[in-house]
Amino acid sequence: MECDFCFEDSVFSETRERISQRGLSYPARQCEPRWFIANVNQDDLLEAHTVLKFRADLSYRQEDYAKAFTVYSDCYALITLANNAMRRDVQESQARCLIRLGRHKEALEIAELLAEGVSNTDHLTGVLNLQATVHHHLGNLQQEMSCLQQLISLHPFNPQFWICLAESYMRLFLSIANCKHPSNNSDRFSLWAQTPNVHDIARARDPTVSRDDNSVLGPCNRSDSSSLMDDTSREQLWTWSCACFIRASFILLLRVFACANENNDDPCTL
Repeated sequence: MECDFCFEDSVFSETRERISQRGLSYPARQCEPRWFIANVNQDDLLEAHTVLKFRADLSYRQEDYAKAFTVYSDCYALITLANNAMRRDVQESQARCLIRLGRHKEALEIAELLAEGVSNTDHLTGVLNLQATVHHHLGNLQQEMSCLQQLISLHPFNPQFWICLAESYMRLFLSIANCKHPSNNSDRFSLWAQTPNVHDIARARDPTVSRDDNSVLGPCNRSDSSSLMDDTSREQLWTWSCACFIRASFILLLRVFACANENNDDPCTL
């Protein structure tokens, strides 16, 4: 038995409605500047927390971190449990405000809470970034470096992570090299308030320079200094820091050549 299946030509033809709409321009919705300043419609939860999120973002950009944190908190209270992406975004924003306000332990608690709900690489990247920032402000160098190392494992071709890790190694190197008295007890390392210059690094590497002048850093933790004060460990930190800087430079150089190849340009002229 021979069956002949075929479709009518009308199946593939466009409807009159589609033909009549072809060529019409799409009227894109345009928002007025700072449209979110208007009154919030409390009956529409989606609109309400969206407006509050924009208000909080504006306050954060204006460096009014206390107000931003309050508005983020109001926004978070309106977000449904099903909207996990928005909840995580607002929680991280709350933690960033707390960091700016000097409430680092509270920010770390939020980061740890976010870590419990990690379900993909993007979540993990955001949490590790947040934790590294909090530990940096707390002066917890070992924890900061651990977070940066995990970020590099996830994103080995991100030069910014390599640079941050190099700076962490260098701060730990300088902290150990310039200890006043290892016997003093302290909860954490006292670090340079800003990035050290070349003269500071050279001074820290020179074993003949006295450490008992006004240029020394604060006291080191006893347990850390006892295991890291030897010259071998200091040289390792110096080597690791240089290696990270070189790796970041190499990645940036590769990006320049890749961009040049795409545009058929000479990389030396970029």
